[in-house]
Amino acid sequence: MTLLAKFGLIVAALFIVSCTLTPVQQTPASTPTQQQTDYQSPRETRSFEKETLYELLVAEFANKRGRPDLALGHYQKQAHITKDAQVTARATQIAQQMGAQQAILDTSMLWIDIEPDNVHARVTATLQLLKYKQFDQALDQVEALLDLSSTLKYDQLLRNTTRANATQRSQIIQRLTSIIKKHPNNAQLWAIKAMLENSNNLMTDATNSIMQALTIKPDYTHAILFNSGLLIKLGKNTKALNYLEQQSKTYPLDKNLGIAYSKVLAKRKDHPKLSKQLGTLAENFPNDPSVLLSTAQIAQSTQLIAIAKKHLNLLIERDQLTIEAHNFLAQIAAGEDDFDAAAEHLKMIKPGPGYTAAQIKIASIQQRQGNIEAARETLQSAQQLAPDETLAFQLAEAELYSKDEQHQKAINILNIIINKKPEATSALYMRAMAYAELNQYQQMEKDLRIVLKFQPNNTAALNALGYTLADHNNRLEEATNLIEKAYALSPKDPAIIDSLGWLKYRMGDNEAALLLLRKAYSLFKDQEIAAHLGEILWVMDQKEEAQAIWQNGLETTPDSVIIRKAMKRLTQ
Repeated sequence: MTLLAKFGLIVAALFIVSCTLTPVQQTPASTPTQQQTDYQSPRETRSFEKETLYELLVAEFANKRGRPDLALGHYQKQAHITKDAQVTARATQIAQQMGAQQAILDTSMLWIDIEPDNVHARVTATLQLLKYKQFDQALDQVEALLDLSSTLKYDQLLRNTTRANATQRSQIIQRLTSIIKKHPNNAQLWAIKAMLENSNNLMTDATNSIMQALTIKPDYTHAILFNSGLLIKLGKNTKALNYLEQQSKTYPLDKNLGIAYSKVLAKRKDHPKLSKQLGTLAENFPNDPSVLLSTAQIAQSTQLIAIAKKHLNLLIERDQLTIEAHNFLAQIAAGEDDFDAAAEHLKMIKPGPGYTAAQIKIASIQQRQGNIEAARETLQSAQQLAPDETLAFQLAEAELYSKDEQHQKAINILNIIINKKPEATSALYMRAMAYAELNQYQQMEKDLRIVLKFQPNNTAALNALGYTLADHNNRLEEATNLIEKAYALSPKDPAIIDSLGWLKYRMGDNEAALLLLRKAYSLFKDQEIAAHLGEILWVMDQKEEAQAIWQNGLETTPDSVIIRKAMKRLTQ
């Protein structure tokens, strides 16, 4: 390579670094905590030692080649060596892109040391300190920010204070009281104080604080909604409704307030007032498609189907949010058992965003109508138009066959996927379930173990394998380890709670089993949970309740094989 060529490469490389470090005014990575911050004049650039330039160059190339970890290491090191604001800002940016939480905190705090008046640096540090529950240090940053910017959304910036425990909340309230003395006209500080007081059940203090916020800023939407919530918590439901009605009339162009009032009316099933309010919203925001979509959702949830359809069809006429509108209309049509209309709406979603999901829904409708061949053709045709979504369409086709109890055909399709992509955990899990339906439990276990090799914390696989072992009264210690791990990862999942209850039953701990199965059934009225709960009640001589649980399960799923098997085995 000639010397000139080498020189050209060096110049080009340094140009890349200089472009990266040029002080462009950037908006912080889409955080809801900032509106426009006060203007900061461009920084002056500075020259670096050769070693620094070399490391920054290596960092940029590493980042462009998909190794942000290496880039961050170099930038973080040079940030501490050079104490340069632009290098530190770039280190913070890369750390944020990676989600490297400790590095974000480190570099943002360094950035503050270098540029104490930089709002972006202090906001970033505040968010990280709150994440680590270093509340006092976070409030130090908030105090500094209050002197730097009057346009920040402090209520959003400080909402993570709700992660504090009661004692910590008391300390934050005390600190906020001190800060408010210096900034008594900041409505957002009063609102966040009210929120913390409410969390500590200091209802009088919370009411006083939120009223202070509203005195300072009467049209403060967050405070209005919070105040209505306080009234409801205090049992003043009618007063809360009247208050929201009055506020929505006072501020008719506040869409969030209007939608919130609509939701309260929907919850109270006050259809006359709700119909009027939804119409008012549509009239007040004729060019805001999000309002029409929200009002349609609220209308549909309260069976005001005509209003929902009207607003959704308006969206389609205006060519706004058409994917969402067609999907919603398809959902409404399916709820009315008009599956042909549902399919027609879904067919209006063309290749692009939403297309794959729409085609899979069409196939599901066709399968439900008993036309599995049409469903298969739908998926295969869609695959031709969206080849990048081949995996999703193949999984959907396999699921169609499984639902049609053609499990071997499902396995055949899943084999194709797994042969091409052995780490396809969705296909492996689905194939395991198909093997279970064919009573091929060794193959099922093999697939589930492969899933757990790739994803050790996959709760569905942990639960399925643990439940199968428990159900066959086999290797109960191993079943216990699997199900308890799944339960620790997802303690509110009714399927996992059911498995744990069934395991306790198999191990002879009927009292613990009954508690768990009752909890699972309260969360999800599933036929299998009903079968299990009915069985444990029966063996504990609570036969009348067992019969009632089984009958409820059969009302929901009349053709339930598992419930009928349990009843036959235990009652005959």
